[in-house]
Amino acid sequence: MIPGAKGFKMTDLISWKISLPASAPRPLDPIPQQAPQTTGERDEGRAALAGWLPASDLAFMKDKDIRVLAGETSTLMASASHHAQVWKFFPNASDIPAAERLIADFQASLSQEAEQSEAARGLSETLGLDWNSPAMPNIEAAEKLVVRYAASMQELDRLARSLLDWTGTAPRLSDAAFIAAISASLRAADITALSRSSATRSEVDHARTVLDELDRISADLVSEFSFDPGEHSIAVFGGISRAFSQGRAQDFLSAARKLGINPKGPEQAQRGAALLKKYITGLNELAPAATDSSHQASILARARLAQSIQRRADILSIDEKLLSPSVRDIDLLDFSRYPGDGALALNPDTRKLIEDNAAMTAEATVADLSAGVHWQTMAISMWIERTRRGASLLQPTCTHDQVEEVLRANPAPVTNDAGARIGSMSDLEALDRHVQWLHEAAMLPLSDEQLDAFVAHAGTKSAR
Repeated sequence: MIPGAKGFKMTDLISWKISLPASAPRPLDPIPQQAPQTTGERDEGRAALAGWLPASDLAFMKDKDIRVLAGETSTLMASASHHAQVWKFFPNASDIPAAERLIADFQASLSQEAEQSEAARGLSETLGLDWNSPAMPNIEAAEKLVVRYAASMQELDRLARSLLDWTGTAPRLSDAAFIAAISASLRAADITALSRSSATRSEVDHARTVLDELDRISADLVSEFSFDPGEHSIAVFGGISRAFSQGRAQDFLSAARKLGINPKGPEQAQRGAALLKKYITGLNELAPAATDSSHQASILARARLAQSIQRRADILSIDEKLLSPSVRDIDLLDFSRYPGDGALALNPDTRKLIEDNAAMTAEATVADLSAGVHWQTMAISMWIERTRRGASLLQPTCTHDQVEEVLRANPAPVTNDAGARIGSMSDLEALDRHVQWLHEAAMLPLSDEQLDAFVAHAGTKSAR
């Protein structure tokens, strides 16, 4: 028994296809023989190659090589590009990398155009321009906005430099908003007196306390006697002071009447005398000493400025904790370095930019906002240029949707350092076909010198 044949039946062979070769091999089919090349074919191949291949090269080539090369080059010649520009800038196979880079740049331009198309509508809405309205009026409105932004950017740069030079600190937006809020106080300040001397915080605060008291006394005198002492100089109170020195009530009443104060009855006379005495005492306390008049005048001017600033800060609910220390103590700054009202003046657009952004980013500086306005201005300018480019391809009444459609079909052209340019999809297709052609040519069985000769020959024939 054959080992392993237990249970095996001959009928099992029926389900198998036995494909072993017969003992005697079958005769092979005859190999077709290539017809010998005729003299005419050889001459025709040589003639086709002679236009660009030197005779010395042809002399060493076999007939079969000539036939194959003639056929391949003839096919390539027939498909070579007829666009003169592609041959001008990319005449050789060695130019393939440069051409591919230009193609990649244009494809990137296509992608960028799609991204810009998405962003264009958002920017229009940010600028308050109606997307569904004609594009040209919106372009004009955006151009005016660029002018306004540019003016604000100049003011922000000037303000940043001026405050840095004056305070020694790069100003925050909260500082700039504060300076804008107290600009009237600064304009009304006695800059000459402020510049004469420095002062300490205790000196200025004491003077402010006296001024506050004088203001309260003035309010009482106006209310009770219709007399405003702030409308008079210190010398006017000489008669009142002498009456107080002499201690005679009749002298006081006489001096008071000469100032327009007419007490009604003894009680009102005593009330008037008490108020005027306090007022004159306060004036004498603030009056510059003969030995140091400039210093005392500076203290008084700083106290008046601090008082004015505090009033405006209270009205506008300014949180002084958000200010830089130097700006918070603006009444103590060196006013000999004061940049002047003109350097701190701001147009309404600039003030709005500062105030709106100060509320959002307390730590941001004026320089930061200026940089942001710069980028915003650039974005608007690019939007204008791009939209105008699209609108120039359409009717004057075109809408933004129509502009975007034509821009996606006609993206921004790209140019390389040599001046080669792709400005349309047809340009892209032409260059892409040319690159593929150069790739095919580079695969020919030729030396580098022969390849250059063939490509140059093809370019001369095709780009006529």
